[in-house]
Amino acid sequence: PDEGQPELSRRAAAAATMRLLFSLLLPPLVAALLASSESAPDDGEKICDASAGPDACPEKVAGRLDMWRDRWAHNMTGWHKTEVHHVLREHLPQLLSFTPHPPRIFVPLCGKTTDMAFLAGIEYVGEVLGLDGVRAALATFSEENPDLGIDVRDGGGEEAGRLVRYGGGGKLSLLEGDFFEVD
Repeated sequence: PDEGQPELSRRAAAAATMRLLFSLLLPPLVAALLASSESAPDDGEKICDASAGPDACPEKVAGRLDMWRDRWAHNMTGWHKTEVHHVLREHLPQLLSFTPHPPRIFVPLCGKTTDMAFLAGIEYVGEVLGLDGVRAALATFSEENPDLGIDVRDGGGEEAGRLVRYGGGGKLSLLEGDFFEVD
């Protein structure tokens, strides 16, 4: 560092690392969501203001997850990696060093990411919550990770507001629901 520049505090370093981590992990999914929500309306289609809440555009909200359900139904999930993301593996020890208590880690739009099982397997991590709006994604995760004991079947979860929660008694739980409706 320059003589005139103070060194980053531990918090600032942690924040910088988190920004880096999220900048690498989330953009492909966010870009796909934005692209699907910003498509030009057909002639006569009402343009709605989604910022006015879910009641402003009920037809948009109802179909928001249809594209993703269709992709899962046709096994079009090429964005998934078979290995834990290298940035997570590399920077997690540094991130965990900044937390005074075992952290609760939220993985939005989780699909069947191997990152969740990796995180749940780390002793210092307190809880891992994965959220996805497509039950097939969560079911695939639970089938590929039977040792976690999570059963994602009809009636297998418990209602939690607008979400359904599936857990196997360990520190990893899966939430089914629309990420944009979580309060």
